[in-house]
Amino acid sequence: MSLSFGSLTKRTLHLCIDIQNAFAEPTPWLAPWMARVLPAVEEIAGRYPRQTVFTRFIPPARAEDMPGSWQRYFRHWEEMTLERVDPRLLDLVPSLAGLVPPAVVIDKHVYSPFVERRLLQVLCERQADALVMLSV
Repeated sequence: MSLSFGSLTKRTLHLCIDIQNAFAEPTPWLAPWMARVLPAVEEIAGRYPRQTVFTRFIPPARAEDMPGSWQRYFRHWEEMTLERVDPRLLDLVPSLAGLVPPAVVIDKHVYSPFVERRLLQVLCERQADALVMLSV
């Protein structure tokens, strides 16, 4: 297969965004397409765990802890705040959890993983030259 911007290398990282129980199980945040995405994530991460970076979305303790519209969002999904959610739902799905380490987990508190300094640190440390991204 030909790639538009060159071949993938040993410095290419696999970024798996929010492949967590909260999105895989019957919760208010269930992502029905997780069943279709998960086999591809398992295949790539299983082959290249050292090149895999997982993110986990970690909600605030309370809606009031968030600014602006995020407060309204988390009031609507109050059962998913840290005060109420089953902590197990924030974990990676079981089939991926065993890959850590050598895979890395970065917790994030907003939608985008790219605002987390830890992600930038990992990309720099590993001298990443490309990202393959999978998300729910």
